[in-house]
Amino acid sequence: IGHSHMGIVSSVGWASLGYGVISVDKDENVVASLGRGVFPVLEPHLEELWKKHHGRITYSPDFSLLQDCPLVILVRDTPTNDDNTGNTDVLVDLVTRALPHVAQNGVFVSMSQVPVGFSRKIIAHIKEKRPDVQFFMWVETFVFGEAIKRFLEPERIIVGVPDASNKKLPDIFNEALQKFNCPILVMGLESAELTKAAINVYLASSVTFTNTLADLCEATGADIDEIVPALQLDRRIGQYAYLRPSLGIGGGNIERDLAMLGALPQNKKPPMFIHTIVDYNARRFDWLKEKIEELVFSHVEHPRISLWGLAYKKNTKSLKNSPALKAIALLKDRATLTAYDPMSKEMPTDQLENIVIAPDKYTVLKDADCLIVLTDWDEFKEFDISKAAALMNKPVIIDTVKLLSQTLRNNSRSEIIYCSMGS
Repeated sequence: IGHSHMGIVSSVGWASLGYGVISVDKDENVVASLGRGVFPVLEPHLEELWKKHHGRITYSPDFSLLQDCPLVILVRDTPTNDDNTGNTDVLVDLVTRALPHVAQNGVFVSMSQVPVGFSRKIIAHIKEKRPDVQFFMWVETFVFGEAIKRFLEPERIIVGVPDASNKKLPDIFNEALQKFNCPILVMGLESAELTKAAINVYLASSVTFTNTLADLCEATGADIDEIVPALQLDRRIGQYAYLRPSLGIGGGNIERDLAMLGALPQNKKPPMFIHTIVDYNARRFDWLKEKIEELVFSHVEHPRISLWGLAYKKNTKSLKNSPALKAIALLKDRATLTAYDPMSKEMPTDQLENIVIAPDKYTVLKDADCLIVLTDWDEFKEFDISKAAALMNKPVIIDTVKLLSQTLRNNSRSEIIYCSMGS
């Protein structure tokens, strides 16, 4: 149930595992698009997997089709409001629509991202209308840009059960989970809900640590690129740790869990650590402000500034909490802005109305006084220094994602001014 990012990936993923899939949602336009293989989301390998296995999938707005499904999974991403709080009304609506059609003694599983305690409310809602239906929570750990891989090859699966003293899963659910050949951790509902939030808080703290380290490097003359390999070889930290400095957290999922934990009632004593992470990331954008003032506005009154990247991260077209939107808001009245993103044609124009969109990564550089790299697209790594320098009026490059550091930090062209975090 649900045709958001997670739902679309899940439907194709289950079909690729050999299952027949009924995928329902109330939006008939999206249903029609999915049936044609036209996706409202960007995800590597999604289209090719759909082409191989779409014969096993039925996309429909008809919730009555669920009556033939012994296992029903809610896979609707929880939308976030402007303050990063989750809007769970969407989930309640979908559950309410589905319940009359769930098979007798069916198994209902929710993968949607919810606040701690919400699953108990859903159980009460289900028991009131369908006491025969069993409910479980499956903790979602997808990552935009890697969702197909993470669906098919999960590191582990986390399941929340209503009664922590009874961790036996129904056969239909357990057999489906065994397909993934990974550890399955079964725990109480509240533990599962908090595990999801804990993962995101840990990632947020890693981002905060890395950015703090970058600031310390700049203050002391140290080089974060030399430090990171040592940290990655420490088994307590590891090679996959978030150790690339940035302008802070983006996208919405991590922010949603930080907002949820930070909003716990005062008698629950939300930890100051959460507020520290939120406050630090809110101020992280100051690094870019300072570098632009120092390297651009101190020399040019109304510069031409080029932006590489609009999406909040590579392999997505999402602008949710994107640093690029903050940069546009900061600069639109003081500079002429031009941007290029590989997915810019599919992004909402109402959020990009103060900027000219260029057709490629080099056209955007013509007569620019500065290039700001804001998204870590692989396309930007292939960088012709001579061509860029010839196109730009003044070759100043501010790299907020350290994408070009290996290429440019030791370049022999003295006229190029390159600035990145932590060095």
